[in-house]
Amino acid sequence: MAPSDVCVIKDARATELSGLIATATGYVAVNDSQFDAGATRIVYLDPTCKVTKVVRYPTPARDPEDLAMAPDGTLWVADIGDNVTSEARRQTVALWSLPAAGAPVIHRLTYPDGPHDAEGLLFTAAGVPIVVTKELTGKAGLYEATAPLQARTATGVLMKRVGEFAPTSTGENNLLGALGEVVVTGAATSPDRRRVVLRTYTAAYEWDVPDGDVVKAITTGTPRVTALPDEPQGEAIAYTGERVDGDEASVRSQVVTAKGSQIPIEYRLHRVNDSWSAYDVLIENVSLVGTYRSQFDRIIKAESFAQLLRRLREKGQVAEAG
Repeated sequence: MAPSDVCVIKDARATELSGLIATATGYVAVNDSQFDAGATRIVYLDPTCKVTKVVRYPTPARDPEDLAMAPDGTLWVADIGDNVTSEARRQTVALWSLPAAGAPVIHRLTYPDGPHDAEGLLFTAAGVPIVVTKELTGKAGLYEATAPLQARTATGVLMKRVGEFAPTSTGENNLLGALGEVVVTGAATSPDRRRVVLRTYTAAYEWDVPDGDVVKAITTGTPRVTALPDEPQGEAIAYTGERVDGDEASVRSQVVTAKGSQIPIEYRLHRVNDSWSAYDVLIENVSLVGTYRSQFDRIIKAESFAQLLRRLREKGQVAEAG
């Protein structure tokens, strides 16, 4: 199904968006310019995508790629990009904290195994940052800080590799072809911190985090996969809110392309024995379950239930063969 826009950013100060987070008053995004350091800034948007405030870095940011909120409510910019084609790779990456008033504050980090390009940031339940790398091999690394972050340190806090995640091929169109299907371009955590999501240029992968262990969820859990077709260059994803009514809940998120178009996705969940399971996904307010139900009804009415089962078995066999 074709995406539609929730709102479109038409401000010249926000033309190369890479990271996004939803807030009670709208959105916060990072404008990442590879060609003009003066265009690298943090923009605050209202619900209609109108820019309401612009924040600049006190010193030049290298390559901001994502935004994340820590459990204590602090908003962090992930200045962690490091393109593999760069002539000089980075010795440190940085997280910038955004105080309620004043300029962003830099906190540097270092990898234990050399430079990595990265575009995703998550936090553990204890507030420890997890950097998710963007690897051409198709296996994203999860790197966790080994000590509390230090403001304005030159050397940086050492990270350790705590896991990896390998996205799968979904067959969706994108600018980078097969490579775009397996590189992680963004991350987000749900408001209740019980779900996390990683995205590529073609799909979103969401996990339940029932015990607060983000790394365990990603490395051992089975994600729910939502295809994100025909995005020019999707690099951000954000949760926009949730609703809980007894054992039923819904979680809304936004997928954001580099051009500022936002695609709404809603997960509907049911709780059994304190465990939440998704039973439907709505993209552009269109239910996947409802869509398949209509298709199944047509086959049953035109042919038979046995014919429906036969077709499903054939599709399953084709998927396994592929």
